[in-house]
Amino acid sequence: NARDDPSRDYWWSEYLVQAASRYLTHGEYFQVFSHRGREWCMPDRQGVSGSLLTKLPATHQDGYYLLADADKNGQHLVRVQASGEISKESEHLHRMHSRHVEVVSAGKDHLLITRPHEGDDVRDIFLVLGHAEKYNSCLRLSMLKLDALSPLLPQVHAASSNATLHLHFCSTSFVQSFC
Repeated sequence: NARDDPSRDYWWSEYLVQAASRYLTHGEYFQVFSHRGREWCMPDRQGVSGSLLTKLPATHQDGYYLLADADKNGQHLVRVQASGEISKESEHLHRMHSRHVEVVSAGKDHLLITRPHEGDDVRDIFLVLGHAEKYNSCLRLSMLKLDALSPLLPQVHAASSNATLHLHFCSTSFVQSFC
C-alpha cells in the first residue's frame, strides 16, 4: 500500500477501490480489457483515469459504458443503441464473417464495435462517418478505424471526417435499428 511504499506509483488504486465497492454493494463485476479463459487482465495505466476506464471493457454491457478521457476530464456516457450477431465484410479480403456488433453513441458520434462472439474481447472499433447506404438487408458504412488498445474518447475527438473504410454489415434487425 502507499503508506508502506510511498515511492511506488499506485495508478490503479482509485479504480480498484471503486470497482471493489461497486462489486460489494451492487454485485457489479470488475471491468477488464482482456480475458482468455480463466485469465482476466486488469486495465493498464493508459486504460484507467481515476476510477473509470478510458477503453472499452472486454465484456459486453447492455445499456451503456461509462468512460473517462485520458486526462480525468470527467465521465462520459457511451450508450449502446443496438447489439447482436451480424454478417460483417472483412477489411482486406472482403469476405463475410459472423461477428457480434454493438452500435454505440458517444455524444453526437456513432461507433461500431465488433467482437468475434458476445462476451469476447473487443476486436475492432470504427467511427461511423456520413450516411449509411442500404442494400436489401445490408448496410454499407463509411468508417474510420480506431485503435481498440488506446483510450477511446480522445481518438473520437481527434478523428478526421475522411472515411478510410467502406464495409457491408448484413442483418435485417441491424438495418432496422441503425436506420
